Amino acid sequence: MQSNGEKIPPLSADEIIVLLASVDGLDVRLPELEGYLDAQERARADRFAMPQLRQRFVAAHGLLREWLGQWVNAAPDQVEIAHAEQGKPYLPGYTQVQFSLSHSAGLVAVAGTLGHAVGVDLQQMDGRMDWQTISAHFFSSAEQEYLHHLPEVQQREAFFALWAQKEAYGKQLGAGGLPELPPSQRIEVCYPSPDFVMAVSCAEVINFKIRNLLKKYP
Repeated sequence: MQSNGEKIPPLSADEIIVLLASVDGLDVRLPELEGYLDAQERARADRFAMPQLRQRFVAAHGLLREWLGQWVNAAPDQVEIAHAEQGKPYLPGYTQVQFSLSHSAGLVAVAGTLGHAVGVDLQQMDGRMDWQTISAHFFSSAEQEYLHHLPEVQQREAFFALWAQKEAYGKQLGAGGLPELPPSQRIEVCYPSPDFVMAVSCAEVINFKIRNLLKKYP
């Protein structure tokens, strides 16, 4: 099945390509995007009780396959995604292609590069979240101290930025969870919209380029 999506930049070993798009408003494309998914992904989609959450999952994973297909010159429904023991996704037969997916609320981000382990994470900065309790349970004492020494008006945003960095670093390692960040770790943080923060983690110091497709999807 050929894709009807927009052309995206090719991968290289010199930079990380980050594709950022909205998954809301893709109703017309949903049947096409769902057709790209494998049986396991369809089963996961069907477990969502709320239609909006199901649609967002389908759109995010369909776009991932669409973009991976362009990077490896394959039809999206022919892209095989496997998972390592701890859940890190990879493409059998394309070991140089490294990628990471994150979606939060109505946004999706996919980071890709050649030959460098990479992780990306998106977080919606939800004002209803009890970030103080979460940080007390999941952040190291040094990370909590860092937050508490900030001016109070900055603490909530800093919490979400730190959460995104830890998630991105865990995805890069393929270990999951929320590992403590080593001081030397290279992580880029940006704010794709006022309510979202995104972190991109890579072991090597290379450039990264964000391709913002928010005006294209939908």
